[in-house]
Amino acid sequence: MGQIKDEFRKVMQPRTVAQTLIAPIFVALLFSWLFGSIVIYKSPITIMDLDNSMYSRQLIDKLDSSPYVKVARVLNEPIEPSLLLMNDSTFAVVVLPDGLEENRYRGKSSNIGFVVND
Repeated sequence: MGQIKDEFRKVMQPRTVAQTLIAPIFVALLFSWLFGSIVIYKSPITIMDLDNSMYSRQLIDKLDSSPYVKVARVLNEPIEPSLLLMNDSTFAVVVLPDGLEENRYRGKSSNIGFVVND
C-alpha cells in the first residue's frame, strides 16, 4: 500500500501534472497549425450519372459550385472507375445510381458510389 501512495504523490507533483496536461495540448495546437493550411481546392472529379434525372443534375450543380470540387466530366454510361482514374486526370469518381430520384421521392435510401484515386 505504501508503494501506491508514493506513486500517487509522484504523479500529483506540479511538474508531472504540467507535463501530462500541457504537453498534449501543445502538441495538438502545433499539429493543427502545421497541417491547418493543407487543403485541396478544385479537385477534378468525374461523375457517372446513371440516373440522368433532374435531381441528379441538381446534385451535380451543387458539387460543381463547391470550392473544393471541380466537375471535370459527366458520363451517362457505366464505365469501370479504375479506367477513369488510371492516368491521374481525375481525383475521384462519383457514381449516381439509376433510380436515385425515384428512391428520394419514395423515402428510400440510395447508395452513391465514391471511388478515390490512391
